[in-house]
Amino acid sequence: MGLRSIVLLSLLLLMGLGIRFYRLGFTDTRSDEVALLIPPLASYTPAEHIRCDWQTFKETRIMPVPRMTVGAFITTFKLEANRFNVRFVYALLGGLTVGALFLLGRAFGDGRLAWLLAFFGAINPFSIYYSRQAHVYAFPIFFNTLAAAFGVLVLRALAAGRAPRARDLVLFTAAAILACHTHMSSWPLMGLLWLVIAGMAWRAWRRHPEQVLWIGCAVASGVWLLALVPWIYMFISAFFTAQESFLTGGDNPIMTLLAKWRTPFVMTWGGGWPRALVSLGLLLSGIGLGLRSRRWRYIVLIALGLFCILAAILSLMMGLARQFFNMRYYTPLWLILIFLSTLGVLLLADWLARFLPARARQLPLLALVALVAGLMWQPISWLLTLPGNPVPYTMANRWMDAHLPPGAPVVVDRWLQPWNEMLHNAPTSVVATFTIPNEPQELLLQYNWTQTVQDFMRKYPEAAYLEVCFKSPYGLEAWEWPRHFFHQQVEFRNEPGLKLRQVLLSPEESFYQWNSNALIITLHYNTREDVLAMAAAEKARHQLFYGPGWGYVK
Repeated sequence: MGLRSIVLLSLLLLMGLGIRFYRLGFTDTRSDEVALLIPPLASYTPAEHIRCDWQTFKETRIMPVPRMTVGAFITTFKLEANRFNVRFVYALLGGLTVGALFLLGRAFGDGRLAWLLAFFGAINPFSIYYSRQAHVYAFPIFFNTLAAAFGVLVLRALAAGRAPRARDLVLFTAAAILACHTHMSSWPLMGLLWLVIAGMAWRAWRRHPEQVLWIGCAVASGVWLLALVPWIYMFISAFFTAQESFLTGGDNPIMTLLAKWRTPFVMTWGGGWPRALVSLGLLLSGIGLGLRSRRWRYIVLIALGLFCILAAILSLMMGLARQFFNMRYYTPLWLILIFLSTLGVLLLADWLARFLPARARQLPLLALVALVAGLMWQPISWLLTLPGNPVPYTMANRWMDAHLPPGAPVVVDRWLQPWNEMLHNAPTSVVATFTIPNEPQELLLQYNWTQTVQDFMRKYPEAAYLEVCFKSPYGLEAWEWPRHFFHQQVEFRNEPGLKLRQVLLSPEESFYQWNSNALIITLHYNTREDVLAMAAAEKARHQLFYGPGWGYVK
């Protein structure tokens, strides 16, 4: 690489990092982040994180590298466990993914593909989203890409009848091990890449039996497998010794299949007009024109095969674990989709250039790049100003502190929130609380959760009710009681989140779920005048209020 290329790549890296670090601590926390913000995990060393994740793996199935890395960063530099600091490593890896994508393009031997992959990686909303929260997925995105880059170098050597360079094998093995220790979804991707390498090594050996090309690959794959065997054993044994840790429900397979239609839009350039046309058009161009190209035909076929098999395996894993559908569990598919989309830009531009004079043949490529970039600037701005993920807690908390009576209890409709997602940056004047645990739904029905809320409100007349998640406590029917009992309502709207949902660029299912209004939350409350009017209507002679100095303790 010349000086000019180094400078240009540095600028792309800075752009990717700048997008990911801008207002990094702004968005409210979600439950997966809260664990890193409060004791004991907030003060864990890397060794303590590894021990904790190993001891709880059967129940949680959390791989150690993401939390271990955050723990190393926080404890080494003696930093406060706040939102910016726990997200720092994730944002850093998100920016470095730009460089990993550049390496992937170079591994294919195409400089233009390398630059396009790097640029599109810098502005891709899926990558940006997970780079701006401490929730695992920036790690597999980075290490999957890095492993693919070195894996392509290994495959190209075998295709040419040469033994892969030791450096490429070592780096591929290291990246594959790290990828598999970030998230279980990387296991099948790395396993499939090893199978492709094994197939290519066998093919090369058949052509050149005098060359021992497979030994290095066999040793490297053995090292990878040995590093993963303990975790695989723990996962399999969990089916027999920790069955209670698996969800008892999970989504209907048909509903899961239908929800997957968003995948190509969420992971590339969005839906709606005209983003859906661009997302699908570039993917179809990459596939169609790639299959027509002698250079790219087999690569595209391998990519399509990997995509189909990987999607099936990930769905099987999700089904075995009885998990509810979430796009993030399919994160390894992002790498294949972003590659095919970028290849589509390159090949479509080349096809269009054939109809132009020589001096204008760069215009289609520039126009397509400008089109994608132009369509992404708004979603990027929404991601950078996202108040909640998806719940805008801070908006609600600040309003409640300013307008509700000091010390007033606020019942939240999901019992997890007060001591989890609302704990960090919690309200300071009012007290967020819950009546009884109301998950799963069987528990809600068994102990009549809605009645406990009504009794609570009658006992504490100035208490409020924050409707965060459940529009429908009893299935599809909305709970109308709060709208009749309370005289005042105020909405807190996650406008950037609503816009991301509209254009299919939020990776989280919580932005789309039918039983959630988390992007628009409603506070139901009564003023003191409302309470007195209600008491008068019921012909009550007295009304009790809790004055200054009283507090509520759960």
